[in-house]
Amino acid sequence: MKKMHVNLNVKNLDESVAFYTTLFESSPDVVKPGYVKWMLTDPPLNFSLVVGTEDSYGIDHIGFQCDSHEEVKAIGSRLKEKQYAIEEEGDVECCYARSSKVWTSDPQNVRWENFITVGASDKLEKDKLEKERIEPAKACCQPE
Repeated sequence: MKKMHVNLNVKNLDESVAFYTTLFESSPDVVKPGYVKWMLTDPPLNFSLVVGTEDSYGIDHIGFQCDSHEEVKAIGSRLKEKQYAIEEEGDVECCYARSSKVWTSDPQNVRWENFITVGASDKLEKDKLEKERIEPAKACCQPE
């Protein structure tokens, strides 16, 4: 079963942890420098916080944490079939995890990360975080 994933860029990690611990009635599952994550079961949610910059506070991206490589590939295939732009990443390290991912952006430029985690890592960031966002999604026949 997929879990919904939400990643927020926050100004103050400690204040945000206190708020979300109260909201979720649960302590975070992962606490690392500059990064915190809850793996909730009700609702099924992978919710993470990363220290951001003033121009990036708020939702950074949303997505699905999948149970298999096949689920990740199927999401990418559906998007490609309808001619939406995707970026496939193989074995990458980010957010203290090793993952395989398919990224896309919706028509409002909301980034979607669809991934499977395959192991742990000691890295918070990766080069991808510095790249420009994928172009917003457009169906093949939408007016410009």
